[in-house]
Amino acid sequence: MLSKSFLLQALVVMTLMVSIHCLLCNNDGDCPTNECCVIGLLADQGVCNDLLPKGTSCKNTHCPCGPNLVCRITDVGPHGHYSKDCAVPENSTLLH
Repeated sequence: MLSKSFLLQALVVMTLMVSIHCLLCNNDGDCPTNECCVIGLLADQGVCNDLLPKGTSCKNTHCPCGPNLVCRITDVGPHGHYSKDCAVPENSTLLH
């Protein structure tokens, strides 16, 4: 059985490792070259990320989609709610 102190130490180490790899940001200028700041809907700060892959939501971020992908409306609900995702271009409304 693992002791509580060992579990606490493991949690601290894991938190430090995650914080090293995830650079916090407030805008794209805070991130390394070729990365952008992804800020969640209700978050105060974002995390630096590279280009968004296919299928990733691009509704609440200024990050560009990856190569040969566009940010487009992929689904419109009955009440006007919509989702925007990085997708392969097709006959659709391009948003950026």
